[in-house]
Amino acid sequence: MKQKVAAALLAVLCGGCLLPVHAQEEVQQSPSFDFVLLVDGEESWEASCGEIVTVTLRLDRTDADQPYPMYAMQDEIQYDETFFELIPGSAVLADQVTGRDLGGTDEHRAYYMNYLSMGGGDQWAASTIVGTIQLRVIGTSGVARITSRNALVSRKDGTGSEPCTVNEAKVIVSTDCTVRFESRGGNAVPDQTVQYGDKILPPETPSREGHRFAGWYRDIDLTEPWDFEQDVVQNNMTLYAAWTEGEQLPDMASDTGVAVWLVPALAGIAVAVVIVALCRKQAAEHPRKHKQ
Repeated sequence: MKQKVAAALLAVLCGGCLLPVHAQEEVQQSPSFDFVLLVDGEESWEASCGEIVTVTLRLDRTDADQPYPMYAMQDEIQYDETFFELIPGSAVLADQVTGRDLGGTDEHRAYYMNYLSMGGGDQWAASTIVGTIQLRVIGTSGVARITSRNALVSRKDGTGSEPCTVNEAKVIVSTDCTVRFESRGGNAVPDQTVQYGDKILPPETPSREGHRFAGWYRDIDLTEPWDFEQDVVQNNMTLYAAWTEGEQLPDMASDTGVAVWLVPALAGIAVAVVIVALCRKQAAEHPRKHKQ
């Protein structure tokens, strides 16, 4: 009888121990990754116009320093085509990794690197060079960023992706950055030359027939508004105008909707009100002085 009780207690205790250990193993088996971009081995590189630089994409496992099964991964190395041009045939890719150059909807292009296991996953080292490409610098001044877009490592079942982080690399020709303004149907707005790290001077508000100006954005999809009071220039860039339908209102003195021409008029009215109040006060005080 005692042996049966002891066996039952052992089973309960072992069961209580096995469940947490099993759960812990499942957590440890879910890796996390860092997509690392480097230009000639550095995150920031000084170059001159005409120079050819090598861009490397490395995938690092960040939760452990051990090989792991890779099922699928992708990354788009985005670059400014007004600053760089891809050297044809320069891509060197890891085994079974494919790549192609993609056009964009603005001045950006991207080199797409993709891997898909045709079996049950292939063993990748904890740090793996996914591929390299070469870019010729065609920009004559300023700074250009090279970034990762749509980077992911797929899970085994393909229904999700593992946690990933990305970085950006910079190529510096000079600190004089060019800021372009794309009015998107409005009148032309002159470019500005802005020092790296400085703020942009707000340009004159553009006009467009049948539309109201709705601000400047840093992306062509108009999802990231530019704040002239807070944001600083980090690279050569283009700001895109946003519009809404309707006739343009007069230039605004502030976001409260008070037109510039209305400000002096309101000030004049305020002065008149003060003068009238003073006259009434004096008129009220004079009779009392006369009686005295």
